[in-house]
Amino acid sequence: MRNLLWILTTLLSVSVTAAEFEAESGRSASGRGTVTFMQGASGSKVIKLAGNKTSHKVRPQANTPADLLMQFKSPAATGAQILLFAYSPDTGRDSFYFSVNDGPIQECHLGIHPQGRTKDMGKFSFKKGVNTLKIWTREYGVLLDKFTLKEIQMPRISKSLKMQDAVMNNDRVELTDGGIRLKSGVKAERGSLAKTGDVEFTVTLPPGRY
Repeated sequence: MRNLLWILTTLLSVSVTAAEFEAESGRSASGRGTVTFMQGASGSKVIKLAGNKTSHKVRPQANTPADLLMQFKSPAATGAQILLFAYSPDTGRDSFYFSVNDGPIQECHLGIHPQGRTKDMGKFSFKKGVNTLKIWTREYGVLLDKFTLKEIQMPRISKSLKMQDAVMNNDRVELTDGGIRLKSGVKAERGSLAKTGDVEFTVTLPPGRY
């Protein structure tokens, strides 16, 4: 069976917008997440969370060993939505805590029944290289089947730069009807961060990927 982490990396590297990975491809640092056979589940296996380690009053801390640790590689920094397909005996036993890349620990309420349900865990920033998803048990009975990582399509933003907004080095360049050109007798030279540019624009853009 091919390595699921390699599959995820390959899918992302060719700009596919979503990739799935099985819960059982992770590991349990605390031993409180165990692989269990389940007919009809993806790959016929699920992760069963042991339960009763934490509660809504006893939250896990950053140094609390995770009951399930998923790791995957991303070829570039991106934003992604995590979708989880899971099962639970009833809606009274369907909650857990999780953290992405050691960020804030959040509580997740699945609101699912024995037939299973897809839960949107939220949108997160993913870094280039290895990323981690940690899960801590809150209640006994949750069965984690598979995760889908869905890349968030960033909005396309364009901005036109107008020549009249440029700061020109008047010793070297001049404005003409066709744009900006070197003055007669001025030689082109290699630029550097230490030098003043022949033409400079100041651009302010909202946060995002460009």
